Amino acid sequence: MFSGIPAGSRLYRLDTTIKTETASVGTGRFTEVVETDALGNPVYATTEYDGQYPKYDAGGNLLTRKRPVNRTVMDVPCAEVAELDTVRCEELLLRAESGMDEEAVLTKLRQPFTRDELEFVKYKLELILRAHGKGTPKQNQESGSRYTTLDRPVYDTGYRSGAQISFGSPVVTLQIPRTQENGDVVTAGELLAAVLDYYQEHAYLSYGGVDRVEETEDAFEVSIYAGRSGSPECFYVPESGEQSAAFYLRVPVMPESGSPRYTYAVYTEEDEAESFGTFVSSASGRENPEQEKTAAWANRGTQDEEETVVWSDRMSAVLVPDAQAEPDGSLVTRCIAETVYYEPGEIPLDASGKRIPKLSYIEETVIGETQKHYGNWTELSSRTGETVWHVESSYTDFMDRRTGMIPCSSMRLSWCFPARSRRC
Repeated sequence: MFSGIPAGSRLYRLDTTIKTETASVGTGRFTEVVETDALGNPVYATTEYDGQYPKYDAGGNLLTRKRPVNRTVMDVPCAEVAELDTVRCEELLLRAESGMDEEAVLTKLRQPFTRDELEFVKYKLELILRAHGKGTPKQNQESGSRYTTLDRPVYDTGYRSGAQISFGSPVVTLQIPRTQENGDVVTAGELLAAVLDYYQEHAYLSYGGVDRVEETEDAFEVSIYAGRSGSPECFYVPESGEQSAAFYLRVPVMPESGSPRYTYAVYTEEDEAESFGTFVSSASGRENPEQEKTAAWANRGTQDEEETVVWSDRMSAVLVPDAQAEPDGSLVTRCIAETVYYEPGEIPLDASGKRIPKLSYIEETVIGETQKHYGNWTELSSRTGETVWHVESSYTDFMDRRTGMIPCSSMRLSWCFPARSRRC
């Protein structure tokens, strides 16, 4: 019931009816349709955005190109420099060994070097390196671990067994002249000293030893292990004296014959003769550059020394470019193959060399039924001098336990008041 309505007002009720009619209903499936112009000729595509249409070669194969890539390294440990103590080196060089007194050792050191002295040189060198906390080849066996002895050398050699691959440690080859400038033949002691000089100049190396010795007409080619203990994927060496700061990136080498081995690609801030690429440094991975971490391996077997690796701050950088190794061990830029695409505005061709029609996609439909709502406004008459209207409506007389409310039907009404009425 409505009351207090201005005279001359009109009330309308929206009466709704629902009709079921047939209509086309989408199926969610689409059909390709070639677009045509006003004359019915096909319209051909033009490239609209990058990566839309790939290019093909004359044989109908996807056209690709090689793109050099860089390597991002994060939280790379800085290698601590650990120089050799010359006094300690001399003590161990001259030290008596099993079956050899000090005089016999001194005699062997002063003799011209031959390949027959390889095991003696290898033993002495690796003994000295371990005495300075550096790692050397070690053999693990059921009875325990052992290092090189005078009569039983241990080598760090990779292997392939089916799908299993184990990589040997990185190796560098030193050219040591067979004769000195004064004409004297190089002795075993002098060859050892030359190798020790290398480790002293590269004091950041924490792993070493002799791998093999080859002879040429003028020199001995001494291949030695040159890396960090555990062959980390990457490490950083800070600037020191004339030596530039550098990142060392581990690269696997898979020779066509022989044992697989790691090598390191060197990256410096500027191009240098000995570097493979350059690096662009980013934020350090550790807030406190003074913080250090030390990892030590306790004595094993009959060894007197520990192998110790000391890390300081950590660094992050982009290495330009990334490296990979050829079977002969030479380093080259790593590239990836990427598909070549038409540029925006170019006319694309398909794999057969023909222009590509422009396509539209139209949804398939089926005839189905749909319900439509139709409305009609009906004027309601006043029963009391056009000031009171009574509108009948139905409702359901029960309580909804969930909401505590009585649900009712609803209707839509519209008033039309006189123009000068205050209710307008």
